[in-house]
Amino acid sequence: MLSLYWLAPSRPWSLLSPPTGLSAPPSPELQAINAERLREDLSAVNGLAATSVLSIATGAVGALRAKGARSRAFHVTTVGVHLFVLGTAVVGRAAIELQDPATLGTEDSVQRGARLLRLLGAGIASDVGAMLAGALALKASKRRDGTLAGAGTSLLLHGAMLLLVDTALFLRNAFHQRQVVQSVAGSS
Repeated sequence: MLSLYWLAPSRPWSLLSPPTGLSAPPSPELQAINAERLREDLSAVNGLAATSVLSIATGAVGALRAKGARSRAFHVTTVGVHLFVLGTAVVGRAAIELQDPATLGTEDSVQRGARLLRLLGAGIASDVGAMLAGALALKASKRRDGTLAGAGTSLLLHGAMLLLVDTALFLRNAFHQRQVVQSVAGSS
């Protein structure tokens, strides 16, 4: 059922460039849907950025105060994971701030939703990859030292947390994409 909302882009796009204005002007209903989507997306990236900053600070302090190799590896890996997440949140916020519900026409709205679903799908895949890497590091740590165990535990834990967040955002955006497609189909 999701494939109905998984539309391929019809023209080149850039994540940080504003819509080109080539699509039909938005109806009041579509403007309201887009305003809600943008507000919720901004709230999500702000929450992700705040959580990442807190995790980076906590991880840095933990790494500096760690007594053992396993604990230090856990905290250093935490910092690395959340630096990446913070970068993603900053780019996401920049992309959201360039968009205005009054100028997001029908084609731009549909393509924006499809693009966001693809990006979140890639995020989900990377979360699963982090969990897999963590599990493999934990398995390998039984034959070696505690450093792999610390890094593996961190990857497994943070990958699982990010998987929950990305899955929730994916489902919420799939819901909004369905609203947009229904709004566009209803106004045709």
